This record gives sequence, structure tokens and C-alpha cells, in this order.
Amino acid sequence: MSTLRENSILVRLKLSAWTGVICDRKVSDSIDHTYKTLGKAGKYKKFLVAEEEIKKINKRFSAINTFHRYNTVPWLDDGVRILPIDNHLDYMKEIKQLKAKLNDEVDSFCNKYSQLIEDSKMRLGEMFSDSDYPSVSTIRAKYGAELTMFPIPSSEDFRVKVDEESLTTMKQELESKLKMAHAEAMKDVWTRLYDVVKHMSDKLNNRNSKFKNSLVDNISELVEILPKLNLNNDPNLKAFTSDVKNKLTKCDPEDLRTDENERAKVAKEASDIMNKMKGFI
Repeated sequence: MSTLRENSILVRLKLSAWTGVICDRKVSDSIDHTYKTLGKAGKYKKFLVAEEEIKKINKRFSAINTFHRYNTVPWLDDGVRILPIDNHLDYMKEIKQLKAKLNDEVDSFCNKYSQLIEDSKMRLGEMFSDSDYPSVSTIRAKYGAELTMFPIPSSEDFRVKVDEESLTTMKQELESKLKMAHAEAMKDVWTRLYDVVKHMSDKLNNRNSKFKNSLVDNISELVEILPKLNLNNDPNLKAFTSDVKNKLTKCDPEDLRTDENERAKVAKEASDIMNKMKGFI
């Protein structure tokens, strides 16, 4: 486990946002009354501003989260993920740019917040209420994308004053969890590669199946990032990554659509690689 601790760090991404949606109790009660329900049958959710305005910001959050998950691998089950040191600089550079775009979108939203409230007076009609709307400073403070980084723990870090037997047990439990986390992380990497190869195999072996250029593009992107996510320099993963890169990313998507021989050739190569990988998943 020393290699993992030396070559990786842990990172937690915390995203926070104003949803722009609240439950309108008055309307919910009115609906219960109108439909003569036996108590609270449901809740009516109200969009305080036009839904498309919130979606613009949510797309920026989605971009950050997607990039974060793509460039890291799982660590245990609490949302913390492993970031290999080899990928640290590229990761931080892109995260910085994505956060800047998010902040620009939030600033744009805040600048027109007053007008959005005015627009909602007409849109919501009698459901509108001034008291539903926080101040613009409160809104701005609700948005954030916070990164926390810390080292992977070691059983040698224990400095608690307990009896030797308890200390040994605690160290053994931590070592067991470290090994489990490492195994799960590598399983995630193997599964990513297997899934994109299987997807190509399924698409190309079905003559009636249509596909986008992303069928090839997604594999090309993945084989570029996988060497950085190979936490223990697994030679088998290296070999499969190289094989996939050489055989499945050199083809032109348009040729796969129009040239039956090329499609059949690549389909067979994808299927062969996929079947060989099954023993490593």
C-alpha cells in the first residue's frame, strides 16, 4: 500500500447550490381540498424563477462533477475519491477553468436576479410571494464547488493511547480497508475500459445499429486517461489499454458506417478484446 500512498492523494468535491424550488403549502392544501383527499396527498413544488435559468447553472455543476469522477477513482464509500499524483496538475488546471465558468454563470444569474423576480410575479400569478425570495447575497453564498485534498491514511499514523492488542486490531482493520479500497479502485478502472469496448462490440455487431462519432471518441479519451489511473502500474491493464488504443481508436466512424468489411474487422477486434478482458473484471 506504500505505492498507493506515495503516488496518490484523496480528494473530496463538495457542490452546493440554490435549488430555486420550494414546496408551496398553501397550494398543496388547496389541492387536497379541491380533490377532497384524506389528508396530505402530495406536495406542490414551485419554481421561484424560470426553470431554464437554474438549468444553466446546473449544467456547469454537472460538467465539474463529470470531470471530477472521470479523472478520479472511488475510495471506500463516502464520496471521497483517489486522485493519482500523475493526474494532479491536469486535474487542477481543468477544475480551475470549470469553476471559473461556474462562477461566471452564477454572477450572471445574480446580476439579473431582481429582474427574474419581477418576471416571476406574472409567471406565478397568485402563487407569488416576496417572502419566498432570499437576498441576492444569500443566493450567491449558496453556490460553491469546494475541493478538499488530504493524504491516504496509513496504519502507522495511529498515535492513540490504547492497549497493544486494541492498537494492533485497529491497524489491521485499517490495512484491510486500504486493500479493499485499492481493489475497488482498480476494479472501477477495469470496468470503465471493459464497458466502452463492450459498447463498441454491441453496436458494430448489430448491423441495424446506428451510432455517433462518440463511439470511437469516448474510447480515445479513455485510453489517454487510463495510464494515469493505473494505481499499481498493472501490466495487464497497460497491455489492454495499448491493445484498445491500437485497434479500436484508429478507425474512422464514417468508415465503420459505410464500409462493411471495416466494420466487421473492428467489430471482431472489439469482441476479441472484450472476451479476453472478462478474466480481469
